[in-house]
Amino acid sequence: MKNIFPSILFLIGILIAFQSCGQETVSDNEVSNGHKPLFVVTAFSSNIKNVSLAELEVKWKKGELYYAADIESEVWQFFGSENGIAVYNLDSFAANSYNKLLICEIAHLQPQLIAISVNSIDYFEIPDEYPVYLSGWAQVPDSADFTRITITGVTALTRGTGNVADAKGLDFLITGVKDQFLHTDFLHISNEVSFTDNCDYPKKTMLFCTKKEHFEVLNMLGVDIVELTGNHNRDYGEEAFIETYKWYAENGMQTFGAGRNPQEAAKPLVLELEDGSTVAFVGFNELCPCGECADKPNEPGANRWNKEYAQKTIDSLRNAGVDFIIVSIQFGEVDSYEPSPSQKKITHFLVDAGADLVYGSQAHQIQEFEFYKGVPIMNGLGNFLFDQIHRIGVRQSCFVHLTFYQGKLIQMKPVFTQMGLDRQLKIATPAEEAEIRKVVVNY
Repeated sequence: MKNIFPSILFLIGILIAFQSCGQETVSDNEVSNGHKPLFVVTAFSSNIKNVSLAELEVKWKKGELYYAADIESEVWQFFGSENGIAVYNLDSFAANSYNKLLICEIAHLQPQLIAISVNSIDYFEIPDEYPVYLSGWAQVPDSADFTRITITGVTALTRGTGNVADAKGLDFLITGVKDQFLHTDFLHISNEVSFTDNCDYPKKTMLFCTKKEHFEVLNMLGVDIVELTGNHNRDYGEEAFIETYKWYAENGMQTFGAGRNPQEAAKPLVLELEDGSTVAFVGFNELCPCGECADKPNEPGANRWNKEYAQKTIDSLRNAGVDFIIVSIQFGEVDSYEPSPSQKKITHFLVDAGADLVYGSQAHQIQEFEFYKGVPIMNGLGNFLFDQIHRIGVRQSCFVHLTFYQGKLIQMKPVFTQMGLDRQLKIATPAEEAEIRKVVVNY
């Protein structure tokens, strides 16, 4: 035994050296001290937007916090004790857990679970300062791989909005909301009006145009995507529409939902995101009430709704490997928070056809949010830059931040707004937001 013992010690030394060498190799090739975020989420219908770290710890000690069951050990590690309520079905939690909080990781995120701020820090805006994380992890999310796309409601720089721009300047229109887009990678607007050289802004008209100098507000906002499914883009004729269409391209803005001929109007817009995944926009106009659609050969205008073509387009995009498909419809206008039967029929059809998100671009009045078979439907976001102030329904609105990661929509966060009587759009006050949420989220 005495002769064997030194040999055993020698072998043990070799094994230790080998393991140490292996560990050095891992640390050389991976980030071994990275911060893995744990997200505090709540149901889409909830009112909670922020929680302090101290409040989280109190809730944990009381056994009031939920957590995704498959990361139990990580959650217990963060809080330093075994407690909380394990959740095995996150879809059920999202649908039935108003104002309850759950801890999860990035793989669990989905549109029906909104990640709230902790200590007033939104991970998707200031990841380096976010306080809920585990250190020492080799693989953590790269914030460069997140893409935020913001979808807004109706824009029509005309009539009263145009007169305010003349009197008070373009910045007056957007000063209340422009900082909301600082973390946006692709900003979308649905513009319904073409510009002309000799445009005027009469108070009462349904024939709309925009002065060329007022389109500078789109550059001021940093608009990247212009949707053209609206009803009034051909109000001043085909030439005005075509010149405006060219102007977008000259200013680095991509378009969809209309074109200089039917083929161009029907062409989807496909975006390549930072992580290499793709998102497509497809736009239609349901009724074309102003003769705005491109129906004839070489006729410019909007893409007319066609059920069979919609299915074919979605199938084609999916077969081409597009990761996420967004379909927009300019529906017939209704003065109601509730979508019309026609809207519901079409939005549900599009989800069944394979769309990953559906929204209505027509709504001057904000309309209900819906999750059909788990797929988000934004029936109508209301006015973004338009002059209607004659009743509360058309003054209420929102825009929505969509966050994508690895080809998946992981967050859908509405920002509720309200138009002032001076026609300046502002973030809704807590009381105003509560009134809006009551009719479009918690109905």
